[in-house]
Amino acid sequence: TRRARQQMEQDNIDNRMRNRQALRSAVSEIRQNLKDARQARREDWEMGPLAPKRDLGFNNYGAFKEMVRQDWTNYGLHQARPQLIEHRCAWAGGVRQLNLAPQDRVVIMDGPDKGKIDRIKDVQAENGTVTLENHHRALSVGMFDNPARSQAMPISVGSIRLVYPLRNPETGVTKDVIINQLKAVPPNMQSSNMSLDRWQYG
Repeated sequence: TRRARQQMEQDNIDNRMRNRQALRSAVSEIRQNLKDARQARREDWEMGPLAPKRDLGFNNYGAFKEMVRQDWTNYGLHQARPQLIEHRCAWAGGVRQLNLAPQDRVVIMDGPDKGKIDRIKDVQAENGTVTLENHHRALSVGMFDNPARSQAMPISVGSIRLVYPLRNPETGVTKDVIINQLKAVPPNMQSSNMSLDRWQYG
């Protein structure tokens, strides 16, 4: 009916406005964090040993409050540009055939944790991000100023690379190798590995 259609349109408008406000608040918080970090760096340089101790544990220093920073899709209300998502996932086979799964070992290529190896906890292919088990985490305060707790933050698929043990045919030594390009290929049904025995349970 006309009234139901109007109500649906109004709900969509309200959702877009709430989503825009949430994203604006999250971006504003990030800008404030960067401003505070620059000020802290300047104070540390100028004051030396007399610089204030900020990370005392009870003042929530460095913690974030905007929950959107854990999920930039804002529960599906916001979608990044398809070109951006495809660019993030290009090395791993693309968005439609993303060759990453939970428990895969990856190395972080950017940020303060650069060079560290971790396992994937969750994959968000629709947004081109993953969360890791131990690294790339931040302190979250919550809505009611609850005690800060560590939360896994999304990291772009473009900022990680797969780590896989490969055997060197010349030396016979197996070592971890960083895989810079993954490509999805159709299964070869004529291969000797494609047998019913391969898919038996257990």
